[in-house]
Amino acid sequence: YKKGIEASQKKDYGKAIDYLEKALEKELSAKEKEIALITLANAYFNEKDFENAALKYEEFLTLYPASPFAKDALF
Repeated sequence: YKKGIEASQKKDYGKAIDYLEKALEKELSAKEKEIALITLANAYFNEKDFENAALKYEEFLTLYPASPFAKDALF
């Protein structure tokens, strides 16, 4: 999880996607899962993989409609 967030902050979106996809398969706290999912969606978007980005944003909005990050998921 942390490696994925760090990779995203360094704009290494390919690594971020790999780490975050794996992290989301494991047990994360609710807050970690929320942050991982929006970061993953943003990483796909920044890699210009708009199809996967849209799917992850949609999943995020379904799971976290009241999240402070929800506005970032609307595109």
